[in-house]
Amino acid sequence: MKFLNPDEVLIHTPYLVLVKKNEVPTTADEVLQGIRNLWERIVDVMREDPEALRDQEYSMNSDLEEAGAWERISLEDDSFLDLLNPEVITADGWGPAPKIWHDRLREREIEPELWLTADDPQAQEPNLPYELADNLNDPLYLPREYR
Repeated sequence: MKFLNPDEVLIHTPYLVLVKKNEVPTTADEVLQGIRNLWERIVDVMREDPEALRDQEYSMNSDLEEAGAWERISLEDDSFLDLLNPEVITADGWGPAPKIWHDRLREREIEPELWLTADDPQAQEPNLPYELADNLNDPLYLPREYR
């Protein structure tokens, strides 16, 4: 399975997003949708490797617990996408990390910069989705000033 389709690119905004070549994100909502696209693609690839999927899910839930959350996600279903829904993560149980991440996403200046196209040799690397999986943990880290 190719990670990127010919009409897709990865762009730093500074958050890494997956979008169509002609869709450069300019708003926080567009960045959030690009992050969702990236996460779904990563998890789709990882679902073909149950051990990697379990390891990533364990990592994410460990980070949630470390940041004071009691809610948990699953990569087997789409509950991991709850982390991208500001209405869900403000509920008790998610801890402060996802809310802080959402606030910062909305406050940050969007500076789109092309990172990878489907034609780039790195896009053909079979380990690319696994290397990008750290992006799934971004909203789970409690910033140093809140620890």
